[in-house]
Amino acid sequence: MRNARRADIEYNGHDRNCPLDGPIARRIKEYGRVKAFVVGPRAEMSSDLHSLINCISERAAEVRWRGMLATDVITAKGVIKTMITNSLGILVARANAECLEDRLGIMVGDGKAAFGRRRSADAANREAYEEYIRHYCSGDGGHAGGRSRA
Repeated sequence: MRNARRADIEYNGHDRNCPLDGPIARRIKEYGRVKAFVVGPRAEMSSDLHSLINCISERAAEVRWRGMLATDVITAKGVIKTMITNSLGILVARANAECLEDRLGIMVGDGKAAFGRRRSADAANREAYEEYIRHYCSGDGGHAGGRSRA
């Protein structure tokens, strides 16, 4: 907000001593609070990300609990929430390891070896992605873009 206030003063002729917000600051406030979807290096998640996961799992459970053969919506929500949290945790652990591996050559000072590691990591990432697509997006376990197959 400090930058918006400065811009209002500089470009809109807003009075510096006026307690009211200028047009830029007002417009920015219309968007509301910025949500911080943050995951730490040990897969700890911010409260905003937990809220998002909770919201997604609630909605998914309402729609899919019968198809999941769950006894009720609450049980389905717990299963879905666990799946999302575990998937994000694995994704973050892989991304963190990849980031560390990419930077290893810079820290050690061996650029050619770092290039080779990046190339093999890229190939492994492609293979992991293709495995994910094969498992989750096709065949018996596939969701076909969010729609159940009949």
